[in-house]
Amino acid sequence: MWNTGCNNIGNTLNVGLTILDNEDHHHAVGVFAGGSANFNSTIFPWCSNSAEVRGKAFVVTSQDDGTLRAYLFQDYHTNHVCWSAEVNDPWGARQPVTNGSASFDPQRALSAVDIIILPDRVCAFPAQSENDTWETIFDGVCKAITVVTGVLGKALPKKPPSGGQ
Repeated sequence: MWNTGCNNIGNTLNVGLTILDNEDHHHAVGVFAGGSANFNSTIFPWCSNSAEVRGKAFVVTSQDDGTLRAYLFQDYHTNHVCWSAEVNDPWGARQPVTNGSASFDPQRALSAVDIIILPDRVCAFPAQSENDTWETIFDGVCKAITVVTGVLGKALPKKPPSGGQ
């Protein structure tokens, strides 16, 4: 098993986001629309079913109305960092974060990643928090996005209950 930390989080959506570590509510960060924030290598929670995703994963919500935008977690079976925007069956709808913004291949296991929340998916890059590479990558991805639509750009139903079910 490979624990993966989340360093920087970039938000290409047109709404601010809050990311909350559902295992430790002391770990939370806000990311303005078009902005980025550092999540300080917080380890993605390990999950293996929908109940664990809802109870442990990073919960990404809209700062406007609190609607769920995505869950972020590490798949216990594959070691992939995954995301899901599905409320009822987040495990069944999970997708691995992609290896960069131009790829649809899963990101390989790394000690830490920088993630970018795109309108239709979540991508990851090897963490570069110690230099300016992160800003260069994020600026390039933001400039490449011309239409903000897709799965994560749409409002989903209100937040699910905070219980583990």
